[in-house]
Amino acid sequence: MCLLEAYFPSSFFDISIHLIIHLVKEIKYLGLMFLHHMYPYEIFMSTLNKYAKSRVHPEGSMAQCYSSEEVVDWCLSYIDPTNLIGISKSHHEGRLARKGFLGEKQIIPDADDFERAKFLVLQHTKGVEPYITEHNKELRQLYPHRSEFRVVWTHMNEHNNWFRDKLSSPSSCTDNKL
Repeated sequence: MCLLEAYFPSSFFDISIHLIIHLVKEIKYLGLMFLHHMYPYEIFMSTLNKYAKSRVHPEGSMAQCYSSEEVVDWCLSYIDPTNLIGISKSHHEGRLARKGFLGEKQIIPDADDFERAKFLVLQHTKGVEPYITEHNKELRQLYPHRSEFRVVWTHMNEHNNWFRDKLSSPSSCTDNKL
């Protein structure tokens, strides 16, 4: 700080420069800034400063406006708990719950879509990897002259049933691959 004061005039050192100088030291002492910084409190204080209507008694007008906002917030949550004060409803809200602008939508997958989804889940599960390689080896032994595309297509269509039969057979209980 003394070296900076030697090169810059004293009018250069306002509060923002002074805080930046201490910021590096605080990071060295305390670690990452988001764990101890004052920004949330500064933002809250700026919100309270907007409530200051009276220059004579700013604290009183801040407290009065903030308490009236809390009362309005409580009343709105009492009347309609889904309608929070100050937060507008998103037009995307409810889409994950199958509710859109036109009302509730019901999605019922057919048997083929359900089997494809089950196949994809099995293909992305780590414990099923040995069974996938085993099924592919069996298919290549059964159909040695088929192209790679046909083997993959057969694997996609037959793996779910083959996997169910493999797990339900008594010999698979002793394997303990899963």
